Amino acid sequence: MYVSVNKKNEIKEVGVSTNPSLTSLYIDDEENPFEGWSEAKICCYKVHIKDGIVMMMTPYVDSRLLEHFDQIGIATEINAENIDGNSDAILETYETGIETAETVAALEDAVLEVYELLVESEE
Repeated sequence: MYVSVNKKNEIKEVGVSTNPSLTSLYIDDEENPFEGWSEAKICCYKVHIKDGIVMMMTPYVDSRLLEHFDQIGIATEINAENIDGNSDAILETYETGIETAETVAALEDAVLEVYELLVESEE
C-alpha cells in the first residue's frame, strides 16, 4: 500500500501521487495498521515509515471527528463502486440496443426482399 505525505508527514492521498509537493511512501508491513480503513480515515493521520514498516502513526485532526470521516469515506467508496457498476450496465444495455437495431434492420431488409419477390411473381 502506498500513502502520499506532505512535509509534515500528514497523509494527503492513498496511493502514489503525481503531486510534486507530496512524497509517496510504501507500506510493506504484514500488520499494516491502515488495512481495511477508508481512504478518508487514513488521510487523517501522520505517519513515520521506515523500511516499509509504520513506526509511528497519530491523527492530525481532532480524534472526535475520525469516526465521522470514516463513515463518510466508506459511503463515498461504496457510491464510487456503484457508479462503476452502473456505468458498465449502461454500456452493456447500449451495446445490446445496437445489436438489436442491427437485427431489426436485417429483418426489415429480408421482409422487403420477400415483398419484392412476391410483387415480381404477380406480374
